[in-house]
Amino acid sequence: MSKKWKVAIWIVVGLLIAGYLIAMVFAVSSAIGGGSGGSDKIAVIKISGIMSSSGLSGGLFGESGTTAEKVVGDLKKAEEDPDVKSIILRIDSPGGTASSGQEIYSQVKRTRKSKPVVASIADVGASAAYWAASSTDEIIAGPASDVGSIGVIISVPNYKGLMDKLGISFVTITQGKYKSIGDPARPMTEEEKQILRGQSEVIYRRFISDVATGRRMKVPEVEKLADGLAWPGSQAIEMKLVDRLGNWQDAVDRAAKLGKIEGKPEIISYDEPSPFEVLRSLFGAKSPRLLDILSSEVGRQPLSR
Repeated sequence: MSKKWKVAIWIVVGLLIAGYLIAMVFAVSSAIGGGSGGSDKIAVIKISGIMSSSGLSGGLFGESGTTAEKVVGDLKKAEEDPDVKSIILRIDSPGGTASSGQEIYSQVKRTRKSKPVVASIADVGASAAYWAASSTDEIIAGPASDVGSIGVIISVPNYKGLMDKLGISFVTITQGKYKSIGDPARPMTEEEKQILRGQSEVIYRRFISDVATGRRMKVPEVEKLADGLAWPGSQAIEMKLVDRLGNWQDAVDRAAKLGKIEGKPEIISYDEPSPFEVLRSLFGAKSPRLLDILSSEVGRQPLSR
C-alpha cells in the first residue's frame, strides 16, 4: 500500500474518531442538561457559600462560594433566552463582600424589567445574600431558614503580640499617610478606626436604602431591623423581609405563575458543563484550584453582615 493511501486511511479514521467523540460529548451534555428546547423554562441560578465579586470561585477541594461575576452573567443569559419565562435565585449563603451583594442586586433590578425573578432561600439567606435577594419580585423562605443580617463588618487582624513573642518584626515603607491602614503588624490608631467606621457607615446606609427600595419599605422600617441579626423565616415574614413561607417546590410553582407558564415547566441551570468542558473531563483535564482561596482579596473587603 502506498504512503498516500496510508495517510488517507489515517485521516478517515481520525475523522471518524473525532465525530464519535463530538457525538458522545453532546449526548452527555444533553443528558446532564435534560429536556428539549422550545418549551417554557425556569432558569435556576445558585448563590451558595461565601460571596465575592470575582476570583473566589473555588475552594481547597473543589467548587465553593459564589462570584457576582458568575451570577450577573447567568442572569444575562436567562434574560436573553426567549424560552426562559422566569428565574429563581436559589440562595444558601451567609453573605460575603458588600460589593458582591450590591452587584447582584443591581442586575436583578434590570432583569426584572423583562422577566420575573423569585428568591428561594434554603438554609440561610443573610447579609450580602439577602442584599441580593431583596431586589427580587418575591422572596420565599422556609420557616426555619435564617434570613436578614442587615449590617456591615470590617475585621482587621492584629498579630503584633504574637510577633513580639516570636521575635518577628517588619519594616514598612509607605507613601501616603493612610497607606498602611489595617496593617496587622501594629495596632490601629483611633484616627484610623474612625476612618473605617465612616467607610462602613457609607456601605451600611446603601445596604439599608437598597433593601428599602427592593422590599418596598420605608427606610426607617428597615433601620429598625438593621442590627446585624438574622431571623427564622417564620419571624422574617412578619418583618416584611420575606413574602411567603415555603420550600423549593413552592418557589418553582410561584415562578411558573409569575412567568405565566402553563403546564409543567422545564428547569434549567447554567451550572452544567459545556460540551468542551465535558470533553476535557473525559481526558482527565482539571484546572488547579488549590490556591484560589489563598490568593483572594475577600479578607480585605468590607463584609455586609
